[in-house]
Amino acid sequence: ATGYQVQGVCYYRTDHTERALNAFQKALDIFEPLGLKSWIASILSWRGALFYNTKRNREAEKDLTQALSIGPQHIRAMTLNRLGRVYMQREEWNTAQKCLEESLTLAKDQPDYKYWLGSVAHLISIAAKMDQAGRLEDFKEDLEKCVNKIEKRHTRLEGIADLRDESDRDGMR
Repeated sequence: ATGYQVQGVCYYRTDHTERALNAFQKALDIFEPLGLKSWIASILSWRGALFYNTKRNREAEKDLTQALSIGPQHIRAMTLNRLGRVYMQREEWNTAQKCLEESLTLAKDQPDYKYWLGSVAHLISIAAKMDQAGRLEDFKEDLEKCVNKIEKRHTRLEGIADLRDESDRDGMR
């Protein structure tokens, strides 16, 4: 069943819409009778993104809302970001803003840099549409914090790689 989900994501990322939908449905057909909500929510979130990308907003909203209602905490930032984009496409700015602000809060806590940056980018677009220029300074601060965390993480990872290289040279592995 997980193979079908992975297959669906691969098809999604390579723009094979119908193949992705078929794979996601096969995965759901297995996971739903077993009641595995975490898996179901993840599949619904991916399928919701696919529906959004193909302008099937009602189906996207349904899948993403269902994923949020049953899914685990770790997929909420991603799913809320996706749902916010659905509302942006409909020009439902206040609802989109609410979803993206919650996505941003969750992404900061995890941290999930992709949805942290994505949420800020979409919130900037909404602020421009809603004439909220005063919020831009807050977004600048959010972006700076995210970049700083990424740089710190990168520096730590480089340090670990340097230690590993040293131990290889010293024959300690």
